[in-house]
Amino acid sequence: LSTAELLEFSILCFRNKDFEKAIACFSVVLGRDPDLWIAHLYIGMSYHQIHHLQLAMEHFRFLTTNCTDPEIRQKAESALNHLIIQQEKERKF
Repeated sequence: LSTAELLEFSILCFRNKDFEKAIACFSVVLGRDPDLWIAHLYIGMSYHQIHHLQLAMEHFRFLTTNCTDPEIRQKAESALNHLIIQQEKERKF
């Protein structure tokens, strides 16, 4: 598959809630094109869905620092802030 086709398949896996398959596919996509911002966003969201919060945060932080697409960067910042707040709440209990 081309990178574009694999990205499309990865997003389909995410939408079908097959997060582990999505992560595997997004990993291949990012191996081919590490600056594919949308793949970082989706893999971060996939990690979040399976409660691998540190890995999710790594991808969101990468985007907040490196992403040149303002819409994707804003989504990553929002997701990262949500995870930070979630972690802070969990620490209080």
